[in-house]
Amino acid sequence: MHHNINGSFFAWDLKHFIKFELEEGATPPQKAHPDDAGWDLVAIDDGDVTFGPDGSVDLIKYNTGVKCDPNGACLLLFPRSSVCKTDLVMGNSVGLIDPGYRGNIIAAFRPIRNQNNHEIMKKYKKGDRIAQLVPMMPMVAEFVRDSISQSGRGSGGFGSTGS
Repeated sequence: MHHNINGSFFAWDLKHFIKFELEEGATPPQKAHPDDAGWDLVAIDDGDVTFGPDGSVDLIKYNTGVKCDPNGACLLLFPRSSVCKTDLVMGNSVGLIDPGYRGNIIAAFRPIRNQNNHEIMKKYKKGDRIAQLVPMMPMVAEFVRDSISQSGRGSGGFGSTGS
């Protein structure tokens, strides 16, 4: 399928193959629906908890048991929308997995409440879908020091277009 947008043609039906390996007991990346953008990842453990100096939970790392060779693509690791049912938030908002990385994909979360009571904290457990991978082809770019052109938007940001 090709689309004509402003006189340019874009091919949207190109297929890109990403190889993966699984640790014992790991679940392959899966889509819930064929047209989903993200591939769900499942925790193979209950999370490796790191405690802060005051004894509160600082970080919980979940191993997915998945290693990928994205074949030139990078992979973006996002929290699933179900993260709102937990007391967690992904530690770096979005993870960027570079094309050359070959280690296990780990999703790290920080507690947003109940960090002082590990027992009552709503968190993921083994077998839960915890994150999703979205493949993206990186653009070949080079940064060149030069004057930049003006635009209609200018340098306005952080709410400059209204609420």
